[in-house]
Amino acid sequence: IVARANSMELGSIDGYWAGKAIEYARDWTFIKDLGAITPANYDVPVPREVAVAGVYRMSRQFLQNKDTSITELNIPDYYLIDEFYRNDILFAYQSGLSHGSDSKGTFNPKSTLTRAELCQLLYNANFVK
Repeated sequence: IVARANSMELGSIDGYWAGKAIEYARDWTFIKDLGAITPANYDVPVPREVAVAGVYRMSRQFLQNKDTSITELNIPDYYLIDEFYRNDILFAYQSGLSHGSDSKGTFNPKSTLTRAELCQLLYNANFVK
């Protein structure tokens, strides 16, 4: 999604259909480097922390209204977030990109994003194509 949103060339690498998109997302640190670009390494469900951080990194220059009163204390499961993504998740909360999955602001970093949550995330990022 982030490769397509940035109008990057898509296509396969070594026969893996998502190769170029993964290479782009990995090279620009939208996602962590999980090794060789193969289905075994990358064709897996996307955890919330990866999706939200990736969309935040892609759209951060367009997001405004940072609410710096929101800290890691407002995210009950903040320390369950992979350290690679923590700052991005905090900034996603501060910019209004993400609000958590319940009234307490719980993030659930290891759960997968639903289609509806992804739509809301892209809407919050003002992604329109």
